[in-house]
Amino acid sequence: HFLYHFDNQQFLAFFEQQRMSVKLGIIANELRRSNRAFWFFKTFSPFLGFSKLTRQDGVLAIKRAFSKGELTVLMKKAGFVNFSVKKRFIFGLTIEALLND
Repeated sequence: HFLYHFDNQQFLAFFEQQRMSVKLGIIANELRRSNRAFWFFKTFSPFLGFSKLTRQDGVLAIKRAFSKGELTVLMKKAGFVNFSVKKRFIFGLTIEALLND
């Protein structure tokens, strides 16, 4: 869960580099931007024992997370052809990409 730290250009640079250096493929688990996730986290995180810093970072992570459509477009721009972006339980996304042979 770190891709939310990247803007679109940094995302492209990172995945283009990965495409050149990885031999088989890439799997990345990420947060999915969602108003519901934001609301749930803001509402319940104070009761879950998270520190103030963790709560602040969690809110930032949800706000800056990518949507499934955004990740799909960015992966295509990064040169991947054989990939999928799948929604996962509790506001998650998984990118699975095989290298083009």
